[in-house]
Amino acid sequence: MCTHHPRARTEGGFSLLEVMVALAILALAAFPMLEVCNNSIDDASLTRLMRVAKDLANRKLNEVRLGDPAVTDGSSGEFSQLERRIGEYQGFFWEVSITTEGDAIGGEDSIADPADPTGGQNNLPTDVPNNQEEEAIPLVLKRVEVLVRYPYIRNEREYRLETYIYLPQDEEDIDSETLR
Repeated sequence: MCTHHPRARTEGGFSLLEVMVALAILALAAFPMLEVCNNSIDDASLTRLMRVAKDLANRKLNEVRLGDPAVTDGSSGEFSQLERRIGEYQGFFWEVSITTEGDAIGGEDSIADPADPTGGQNNLPTDVPNNQEEEAIPLVLKRVEVLVRYPYIRNEREYRLETYIYLPQDEEDIDSETLR
């Protein structure tokens, strides 16, 4: 006679409690990993926007260097005219500030060094070669600041580019006290 007890038999596998504990541990580990991934995506997005803002600021600075009449002291605008794709620079705005920082060099308003036989003409930052018979345009040291504003999540960020360059002297510079 064989007695058989149903509880004496052991089956392999996990109980419901063991499975729930394992899922709780997995969930606790997954949340920090999701946060790290989310932060990485935000950082990559911000880096891309900052790179675009830097490129756009350099474009505006080049327009100032080339003497674009639309880009003067106090001018501002948006970058929609540069878009290759619709909405590419949506929310990107620019402002330019140009201030005179130094004296005029070159041209009739400059002070020539008597010891320099060339009258200082060989050291001028100008695009006109010395062998041409054109009138030398007086250049003035100016501080150029380009500010680019762009949207990021719920805030507005800005990229500021500042440099000093020699630009042609204008009427405002002649009246300025910084020039001699």
